[in-house]
Parts: sequence; C-alpha cells; structure tokens
Amino acid sequence: MALFEDGTYTRQLVMPDGGVRLKTRIFVEVKATNLTERCTRDGQTVMGINGAAQIAQFSFEAFRFVQHKNVTISTFYLHCTTRLCERSFCSSLQPDCPENRRRKREVNTAQGTAVSDIATVTSGPIVTQVENGGLTAAATHNGMKDSQEKGPLVGVAVTAGVVCVLFISLMVYVVLRLHSRKK
Repeated sequence: MALFEDGTYTRQLVMPDGGVRLKTRIFVEVKATNLTERCTRDGQTVMGINGAAQIAQFSFEAFRFVQHKNVTISTFYLHCTTRLCERSFCSSLQPDCPENRRRKREVNTAQGTAVSDIATVTSGPIVTQVENGGLTAAATHNGMKDSQEKGPLVGVAVTAGVVCVLFISLMVYVVLRLHSRKK
C-alpha cells in the first residue's frame, strides 16, 4: 500500500511534521490485491481501479475522528483487507453496488486455491492538523510526544508499586505466620 498526493499516483505523499490539512485528498494504491465486499457510500471516497488489475486505486479526503475534535494534531492509519485470486475467479469478488442499496456478495470458500485468505495491509501514519488551531502544530505535536513517552513510564511505576505492596504483604504474612508457630 502506498499513499500519494496526486491522482496520477506518481508523487508519493510525504507526511509533513505538522500534518496534512483537513480535506486534503489522499490517493491510495494497493498492489497485487483485490478490494472486496465494499461499496462506496459517500462522496469522500472515490474508487478508481478495484479488482480489474493487479492494483487497486482509490482516494479519500483527510479527516478527523470525533474523539480528536479538541486535539490540534490527529493521527490515523488506513487498513485495507486484500486477497489474491486466480484471474478467472477475480471478477466474482468485485463488489456489486446497485445505486439504490448496498449489497454484499458472499464469497464461496469452496473454491480451493482460487482465492487466498484475506490479509490486511496498513499504511504509515496519516497525520491531520486543525485549521486555525490556537497552538502551533509543532508545539502540540511535541506535547503529544512527551505524554506518549511518559505513558509507559507511568505504567512501569504503577506496576512496580503494586509488586512492592504485594511483596511487603507477603513478608508481613510470613513474619506473622512464623510468630504464631512459635507460640
């Protein structure tokens, strides 16, 4: 899977430190795969090539998850499910997308070696920035890095604290047990 900044799929997308602006169109190419069981549901995703060759191409507008509405920099990853198929069987895997309703085709698993198992490919991080955000993107990004770096440290400290409490409790139990045996 590769991300591009142009519809000709020639200029690979280099993620800026501050992220891409919202609504920036990101072009995606997945090679030697077949996207299946999905139909375009909105205008933000445009399907180019899908299962007609050894590549699949589509584009979508950069977006933010609702949970990230108060965050200046937002990071997400693109996951695509893929499968390889024999040329004679690939056309039956292409989505059937009637205009009025969305319908998924069932894939016949009894095809032997005609179709591989589904595999997932994942893009690198896609970073989006808030437009007209009060803080600079670099400052917020560094703040996010600091909090992300402290997260594992806090986890280790809490774990060490719990282990210490358990050890002290065990020692008190052993001392009391030995003391009760002497009586």
